[in-house]
Amino acid sequence: MSVIRDRIRGMIIGAAVGDALGAPAEFDKDPHVTGYVGGFGRWTDDTQMMVFTARAVDKCLRAFASRQHPDFAREAWQQYEHWYDTMARPNSKVVQVNCETVPLIAAIRMQGERGPGNTCMTSLKDGVPGNLARPLNDSKGAGGVMRAAPVALLRGNADEFLAGCESAALTHGHQDGWMPAGYLARIVADMIDGWTISDSVRESTLYMEGKDKSRVGFALDDAIEVAKRQGRVDDLGEGWVGDEALAIAVYAAARSVEVGTDSAFAHGVLIAVNHPGDSDTTGCIAGAILGAKYGESSIPEIWTFEHLEYYKLLAELADRLYVSYESAQMAR
Repeated sequence: MSVIRDRIRGMIIGAAVGDALGAPAEFDKDPHVTGYVGGFGRWTDDTQMMVFTARAVDKCLRAFASRQHPDFAREAWQQYEHWYDTMARPNSKVVQVNCETVPLIAAIRMQGERGPGNTCMTSLKDGVPGNLARPLNDSKGAGGVMRAAPVALLRGNADEFLAGCESAALTHGHQDGWMPAGYLARIVADMIDGWTISDSVRESTLYMEGKDKSRVGFALDDAIEVAKRQGRVDDLGEGWVGDEALAIAVYAAARSVEVGTDSAFAHGVLIAVNHPGDSDTTGCIAGAILGAKYGESSIPEIWTFEHLEYYKLLAELADRLYVSYESAQMAR
């Protein structure tokens, strides 16, 4: 398997693994997560929405490969509407058609609601997308960043930072709600390109110097500093809002270097979920970063294959993304 394919699979599957590890610990004031509850990993709305982001990315990459100029924000909105319909109108005609043609959407319909965020559900129910210039609300929630990792694959054909921000602003209006998605897209793209997490954060904050009026850049700097001194994850918040969720994930990823590469994913992702807060979201984001950095080959097999819900379908999605990504890169 090529390094890039391994890292793209790591991004998708790692996000689902982190989500599934963290989900049972959400709201737990003293979590001690070491593996899946009952030995089986059930993922939540975080991974569901990431899947639909990945579908939008895949469509755009295929358009780029044909030398077209797709509108990623519009594609993302359409995909999020499909996710909403799958949750709110599972027996509608459009959902039935999607389920007949896309096995992973059929699987998500069978899952049903897995704790979807109020901001996402309300924004999509109203049926009008927000954007950076016209915010829908003042939400800082982590629902915008949790789903954004696949946007990294637009690098080279589009500005992945801007695309990440735009995709989150569809539902989350506050800059602390949509800016983290831009940072995540850039950081994951850097991981796929072989950067270190500390170099990526430094260059990302420099890239946004003078343009970022949110607190996200400061939160990421804090995350790297707290990781260096092995401070407590609680020092960065609980992850219910976007900047805190990303900071906790970056902190966990930065601490992954404390162990050998073979154990780095597990070490980092368990740090990301063992805190009293939004542990499935911080696990999902950290899992995407760590998976993109170290590849699927670094994820313990006891957390993948038959132990992760719909593993094969997620792997197929990742492989489709890899093919589309390579085609888009060659067409540049």
